[in-house]
Amino acid sequence: MTISSIAPSEIISVLENDFKFQNNLIFCQMSTVRNDTPHIRTVRLYGIEDQLGLIFFTRKTSKKWQDLSHNSRLAICLLHPEYRIQLQAECTAKLIGVNDNPVLFKKYWSMIRDDVKKIYHDDYVPNLDYQQRKETEIPSSIPDSGGIIMASPHYWEYLFVNDNYPESIRYQFTHHAQKGWIKSHLTMS
Repeated sequence: MTISSIAPSEIISVLENDFKFQNNLIFCQMSTVRNDTPHIRTVRLYGIEDQLGLIFFTRKTSKKWQDLSHNSRLAICLLHPEYRIQLQAECTAKLIGVNDNPVLFKKYWSMIRDDVKKIYHDDYVPNLDYQQRKETEIPSSIPDSGGIIMASPHYWEYLFVNDNYPESIRYQFTHHAQKGWIKSHLTMS
């Protein structure tokens, strides 16, 4: 899979030029499903890897990891309120541990703030009552509790919200193995 199969050039351009992906922290909403119930949360988009997909880092004990272990489908939504741009993607996730790709883990572990790294310490216990929490140190090496979600998009949608809402610009991009990304101009729903 090349970058052109992860996202069409128009989406990459919006991420780089409007969202300033390489220079800014990018957060999005991620939706997963488990037992026919949708779950949504805010996650950081750490990277886009040419042959892997969109990269998210999480604990392997997190609810999103558990959801994706049972159903690899996920959706994300990014919003740029200043420019009134919304991007959506539907993806298939692959879950990997530190031993599956140590080079990738080292790259993304270095992007995680030190205070956030503390929740990956072996002694850290998630989902405890806050009063019972134990202060942990920054792990000296990449702990096994960390996991990378690699999300491979097969659908993107771009929306620019105009002041005159019916005049808003909306495109969908669907990926086809033989043809690449197929772009369609849509009316508002």
